[in-house]
Amino acid sequence: MSLDDVYRTFAGTPKDATCPTHVPPPTRVVEPLGHMGHVGHHKDERQQEEAGPLHEIAPLLAALVEAGHDLGIDLEARIRRSMVNLSRQERAELAAAIDDAFEASVSIEQARLSISRHLPGGGDLGPASAEWWVSWVASRCPINADDRRYLGDLLRLLPDRRRATAACWYSRAWLQAADAEPLPHRRENAGRQAANTTLRPVRRGGGQ
Repeated sequence: MSLDDVYRTFAGTPKDATCPTHVPPPTRVVEPLGHMGHVGHHKDERQQEEAGPLHEIAPLLAALVEAGHDLGIDLEARIRRSMVNLSRQERAELAAAIDDAFEASVSIEQARLSISRHLPGGGDLGPASAEWWVSWVASRCPINADDRRYLGDLLRLLPDRRRATAACWYSRAWLQAADAEPLPHRRENAGRQAANTTLRPVRRGGGQ
């Protein structure tokens, strides 16, 4: 089932209707219900207000995956929970907005974070795993297998709430040190040394 089919089926629109056209990033807005993009654009007196059947959530998520959008385990679980109390039309519009976010983002991580911030309850991806944050760092810095293993081991020592901060400081230190190194062949090593320095408190304190 394509996203167009999903929108027609679950939003109660005419058979010749399609998903709302993508909204360019500069014009993206947050709707009053706390959802992204198109939610609320098709409300009328006939809208079904009660929550839609639970078995209809799976086809919506499957359509997003079939469209090539890698939601990830954490985000998919949050989307599933968010859809439980939504009407059929609101679910379809949320799926269309998620599709829009992936189309507008430059990376999978950026799309996931953008979607997560606009789900009911707000905030970034909740208790993202150490492995997720290692992948986030790897999308920004040229870390090798040893770096990934070392970073992952230390991030696992941290409480969930501190992993994001540690990963951001690690990435920032790496990029700043690499940019400051004038010799190209030394940049990766300079970045690695600076980034590892930010993890010293973790090694000493064991994540406390």
